[in-house]
Amino acid sequence: MKAPATLRIAANDDGLPKRRGRNGGEPTPIGMTVEFEKYRGPGTVTFSSAKTRIADGQATATATFSEPGEYTILSVVTTDPATSAGNFGYHCCWTDSLVKGRCRGHT
Repeated sequence: MKAPATLRIAANDDGLPKRRGRNGGEPTPIGMTVEFEKYRGPGTVTFSSAKTRIADGQATATATFSEPGEYTILSVVTTDPATSAGNFGYHCCWTDSLVKGRCRGHT
């Protein structure tokens, strides 16, 4: 049996950019998403939700590793829905982080 690791992200949204209001209504914040991707490591990593919306400043996903070893996970938090982890072309309003961890095996 593979034991997944829990990934938790906390991020604060300044409310920008804003989506145009419908029929002259007030503009609303676009909101934020986080995307997880394996950056380095010996095996494959499967995420319960590779890309998810951040709600109330938090998001959670799980990662399952195909084999033991040291892994680095990339997370990209953005307000640009077209942004994708590993897509390092021009895009607006994002930040990323790398987290190292060791998978010791399956239980």
